[in-house]
Amino acid sequence: MKMSEEKKDAFSAVKDMLESKAKANELKKTSDVEDVDEEIIKQNPVNDDDYEYFSNVAEIQDDDIDDDDDEEELTEEEKEMIDRRIVEESIMPVTKKDNSAKQVDVNKIKFTTMNELDKSKLLSELLNKSNTSTVEIVAAQSGYTCKLSPLNNKDSFNILNSESGEFENNKMTYKTIYDKIVDFSCGKMSFKEWLQRTSLGDLETFYYGLYCATFLDEGSFKFTCPNSNCGHVTEQIVSNKSLRRVVDFDEMKELTDKISKESNSISAVEELSLVSKVDHIELPQSKMIFEIKLPSLFDLLEFYRTIDPKVLKKLDTNTINFVLCTSGILIPDKKGSYAPFNVQEDKLSIIQSLSITDSAELRHIIYDLFDKHRVSYAIKSVKCAKCGKEIKDIPLNFRSILFTLIYANRT
Repeated sequence: MKMSEEKKDAFSAVKDMLESKAKANELKKTSDVEDVDEEIIKQNPVNDDDYEYFSNVAEIQDDDIDDDDDEEELTEEEKEMIDRRIVEESIMPVTKKDNSAKQVDVNKIKFTTMNELDKSKLLSELLNKSNTSTVEIVAAQSGYTCKLSPLNNKDSFNILNSESGEFENNKMTYKTIYDKIVDFSCGKMSFKEWLQRTSLGDLETFYYGLYCATFLDEGSFKFTCPNSNCGHVTEQIVSNKSLRRVVDFDEMKELTDKISKESNSISAVEELSLVSKVDHIELPQSKMIFEIKLPSLFDLLEFYRTIDPKVLKKLDTNTINFVLCTSGILIPDKKGSYAPFNVQEDKLSIIQSLSITDSAELRHIIYDLFDKHRVSYAIKSVKCAKCGKEIKDIPLNFRSILFTLIYANRT
């Protein structure tokens, strides 16, 4: 019996695991490792963060999912992961229903006369009134705090109407975010300085801050029950503050308190930030030394600017992550010396040629680096209002949520 289309789609949640197993079968012919499948899973473990931080992973093909044998091999943990993915993909933010315009009888309103200057002042006050709320966020990896103002109609147009390449699209989005920052704890930063000092890992926090500032009193999400015998759509009301998720709550609270109190200058931010910190890691097989650092928003823009779009389309997500996090590579010679490689194309070529063992180790290190001091967002638990099925920790992508709400309010 063939699996349902719904479950085929749901298998995108375990794509890394299944792809690793497929690769393992091919590698058994040449690898010295007795159990390649066990070795890859051990070095390259599957976890929730692999699915929520980077979203542009290629879908596995239907041919990779066969008959009932694959379904029977799923553990309870894997089934829960699939259920969680189904709910995650069905999550929809709910807009308030009382924001509709009201029809007015102008014959019943009172008109007044005022000069152009007074009218301009009045107009400015009215427009600013709806944009005065600000939300303070802590960019934990970047080492500073800032306040964000709400998005307006022009901002939403800039975000939704970008039709250029990756570089221009992302640059416009980042510029829109930057223009919404009304106050930095460390003093004013130029757009370029902000790009260079802001970790890619903090970007989701900026989207969250814009969401809270723009849709301040919104806190409802709809999700579809993953139970194939149910499929009921439930609306979940949640507090925005309850959506933050961290690895170690006490450690993050201590860090955010420290950043809030001490990030009052650029020099202080440099001390608190992880962006400028570089680790030197020797890979186990090749013995090459990789200079690993958290990528900034500027690094991502430079990547999109310098990589040929045709080449970019062929790159898998892990390779992109590796390049972004690699500031340099040191190649050992037979005399104990090292030759540096820093050119983007050179780094890409070297990374693509890494062995499975070195690649898995590099991936493990990079994800650990991204998780350090990173705040993600999730609905802690959802329960179907009809059948009672409960799914824990549904990751939220606030970039998608924010864009969905903007689009919904423009259509």
